[in-house]
Amino acid sequence: MKRTFLLPILIWTVFQSANLMAHDTVNIFAAPPGTENSSYSMHPLAGLVNPVFSEEEISPILAYAYTGAEGTENLNHFFSLNIFGLNLIYGKYSYLFNYTSGSFMEERGDLYHINKAFLLKNTIGAGAGFTYIRTDDGEIKQKLYNVGFLYRPVKYLSLGYSLRDIYIGGTGPETGYYENYSVSLRPFRWLTLTGALDKFSESKYSDSDYSMTLELNTPPGITVRGSAGNNGYYTLSAEIPLDLSWNGGTFVPGYIHSSSDRNIKKQHGAYFAVTSERRDSTLSRAINKRDIVLKIDGQIKENTASSLFSGRSMNFQEVLSAILSMSDDNSVGSIFLEIDNAEAGMAQIEEMRAAMAKFRRSGKKIYAQMNSAGNREYYIACAADKIYIAPGTGFSISGLSAQLYFIRELLDKTGIRFESVRYGKYKSFNETFTRKTMSPELRENLESILTDLNSRFTKQICTDRKIPMKTIEEAFNSGFLTPQSAQKLGFIDGIGYFDELKKKFSPDNSIEKFSEYRKSGGIEGIWGPVPVISVVHVDGTILRGKGDAGADNTTDSSFISALERAFRNSGAVVIRVDSGGGSAAASDFMLRSIKIMKEKYGKPVVFSFGNTAASGGYYISCTGDKIFTNPGTITGSIGVIAGKISLQGLYKKLGINKESVKLSPYADIFTESRDLTPEEKTVLQKSVDFTYRRFISIAMEGRKIKKENIDSLAQGRVFTGDQSIKNGLTDSNGGILAAIEFARIKAGIDENFAVVHSPAKHSFPSMTGLFGLNAGKGGLEILKKIKQTGDTVRASERGGYIVPYFIEIK
Repeated sequence: MKRTFLLPILIWTVFQSANLMAHDTVNIFAAPPGTENSSYSMHPLAGLVNPVFSEEEISPILAYAYTGAEGTENLNHFFSLNIFGLNLIYGKYSYLFNYTSGSFMEERGDLYHINKAFLLKNTIGAGAGFTYIRTDDGEIKQKLYNVGFLYRPVKYLSLGYSLRDIYIGGTGPETGYYENYSVSLRPFRWLTLTGALDKFSESKYSDSDYSMTLELNTPPGITVRGSAGNNGYYTLSAEIPLDLSWNGGTFVPGYIHSSSDRNIKKQHGAYFAVTSERRDSTLSRAINKRDIVLKIDGQIKENTASSLFSGRSMNFQEVLSAILSMSDDNSVGSIFLEIDNAEAGMAQIEEMRAAMAKFRRSGKKIYAQMNSAGNREYYIACAADKIYIAPGTGFSISGLSAQLYFIRELLDKTGIRFESVRYGKYKSFNETFTRKTMSPELRENLESILTDLNSRFTKQICTDRKIPMKTIEEAFNSGFLTPQSAQKLGFIDGIGYFDELKKKFSPDNSIEKFSEYRKSGGIEGIWGPVPVISVVHVDGTILRGKGDAGADNTTDSSFISALERAFRNSGAVVIRVDSGGGSAAASDFMLRSIKIMKEKYGKPVVFSFGNTAASGGYYISCTGDKIFTNPGTITGSIGVIAGKISLQGLYKKLGINKESVKLSPYADIFTESRDLTPEEKTVLQKSVDFTYRRFISIAMEGRKIKKENIDSLAQGRVFTGDQSIKNGLTDSNGGILAAIEFARIKAGIDENFAVVHSPAKHSFPSMTGLFGLNAGKGGLEILKKIKQTGDTVRASERGGYIVPYFIEIK
């Protein structure tokens, strides 16, 4: 608001200073035709008229333009470069025109121009430009500056004002300045109307030139413009964007023709711009087909971190959105999946399969090649039309399994003891550390969710590959198939390497990496504030404390800060949960903050469950808002565990003795130096019971669960996404994109919007990563889980945490 208030004052100040320097000579280094309007222009040299244009996202990165005029064979050449937030323009004038006498001059000259501007929230902008001009004979060497302003309060209106050619000093005749007032209206996306008034400093407003411009964006992607003025002067221009498959950008050639008037000769010109964005063009799509390569190797993060050297990679939602964008992009022919090591969870795989199914429904093909062929890799590959496998890769689908570590014996050997109490017979987080084998309740729960997940897994393979269930069961029981046997049974379509697959199915099209693909069009050409939908992530273990917990965990402080920004700056909020829980107090603070923000801002909230949304991850979602889950999601785990790690045995082995001086019996209940006493376990059990009662009351209120039904849904039991919908713990099947779309509709946002992810994540490369010394992950998995447990216990208030067990579905 402060900048909005200061804008008219700034305009008035510049206007008054310009009046003091007014002269009646016109600058002979004129801008090319087609750049006249200060409210809207697509010409790559539009920054010469209004510097704010150089800040727009639609501005070209690199451009060349030339102009010619009736009466001379010479051409003026211009080069424009946008880099580091600056717009640099160089003009080589091979002819100069004296607009006072209406004749060409013998001199030639050079123009050097630089712009810097800002465009705040795509709505209000200001900028300044500095120009240095000189003739080859050295008689004219002048410094000029331009200022410009842009105001786009809504998507159909753009207001512009500029002062250009304001004389600073130099040699040669001192020039007057020009003012440009311009209004553009866009009643439809394909139609833009612009009215402009151009006033010379020594002229009256009644003697000023005014013009009207009409721009049409035709279905093939061709843009045509026509402009006519009160003095009989008119311009005609056209441009068409062409995709550059080799860099993901667009090549934009354009042509301009202008008539003569009382002072200006007929002119013609052309420009060629290379932009970093991809613009929509039916014609270029028909000419320039390309196939996209998506390599799946490792994790696809829900909320990616910015790296010091590599920037930020695409997050999971952006990957899904790009696949859907390709469905409507006629320049994309096919997707080639190169599947190596899929570390995605079952819920993520289901979401990817849904996006790829829509891509195929558009009539396009997906070809998958597996360098690794396990359950998850094959489940992704089944979404493709054709599946190939590398000749040296065995086919090893075996049905789903749940794997859980038990390290009680390891802890006994080290003298470490995990002390805990719980509420909920299925609440089994502590079993990893307190038992040598799983309890009957844990086995029962695991078998229930595995049966549901495996049933869907096998049915989808049957549907996708048209294979009898008996054949699939036989493959599971064999444990291994050669590529030849897998092909014979119909699991795959061929054997070969990835480059052979590309040559076979993409002999003529160009190949583009998935990371280089950008959706055509997008929001770049939208005027006015761009609506935002914020996705606030709850990843990993929920911890109590301040600051960023790193790329894999979430603190209540970082979440609440991100949530406040999301509600303040966006039209709707999607909370994406991929967490098994953590600190009970942190989860409670997070739940309360969601309720407060909803009441304060009155904006829609939608929950989206990823691979896991259990215990504390489920607790924070019990606000009464819609919850989207996925068949592969693990959710629920309404139960509580509390405790501590006791190092009594380890200290004894190491010869360490720790003593306490206390004034009350339970002052050192959470000391790590000894085990819990029976009395202390009783006290801790009371704490757990209290937290559990609050947990079920929150779930009953938020999910409208009847009291007589809550016990069967709680007790620490976990469910698949499908099971949770049936029992009322969640609402609908659908991934992150379905949640965003629901939030968009509920907020009344149109289809042009931006998605912003938070909290911001940052990562720094480790020395082992930099030098390629990363160890294999297999032997380190258990160490990671022990560390996560330690993080949870250390960050928990008086030992209370509501995390489930660590479980991995393979």
